[in-house]
Amino acid sequence: MNLNNAVQGTNVTGRLAMTLDEYSQRALAFANVRDVAYNLRHGAIGVFTEVGELCDAYKRQVIYGKPVDLPNLREEVGDVMWYANLLCATLGMRFQNDLTDARDRQSFFSTCALLGLTAGNILAMVDNITTDERRAELSFDLPYAVESLIHSTAALAEQFGFTLEECAYYNIAKLDVRYKGGFSAESALNRDLDAEKAALAA
Repeated sequence: MNLNNAVQGTNVTGRLAMTLDEYSQRALAFANVRDVAYNLRHGAIGVFTEVGELCDAYKRQVIYGKPVDLPNLREEVGDVMWYANLLCATLGMRFQNDLTDARDRQSFFSTCALLGLTAGNILAMVDNITTDERRAELSFDLPYAVESLIHSTAALAEQFGFTLEECAYYNIAKLDVRYKGGFSAESALNRDLDAEKAALAA
């Protein structure tokens, strides 16, 4: 199967979506996969910076009185997912969200705060794992932190009417435009932002 073929599929609402298992496979086609330490650092730093983008949406709403830009929020959720998926693949985990609708609902602020805290913990743990001799001990909690990150990202998305499956679809659609045949440093640096925006709006 060509991982970069046009994305297809819908969810129960009739909106464009893809399963998380399919997303996990396709997303890795756009990763610059190297050794474990490199992949962990890449994933942790990426999660940390993208969570900051999500929190910035809250800042713009509360401090500047601007409405939440829903297409942008959906894009940022997809970006967090991409880095979380890289961490999952590196750790031998399945990328999934197994929370039920019975989970506690939190405010936008609380969810952003939890995401920021979790992303910071992941970054700190990865730094320790890749530099400290106690790697086995320190790595024990990392999968649980990644799971927590995915759950909180799903909770935030659902607060605004999205599912991870929908965000997955648009994340792959954007990356298909950016990389076409798979990851390349040149494509990463020379992006067609108008084409990516069109893919996100389709």
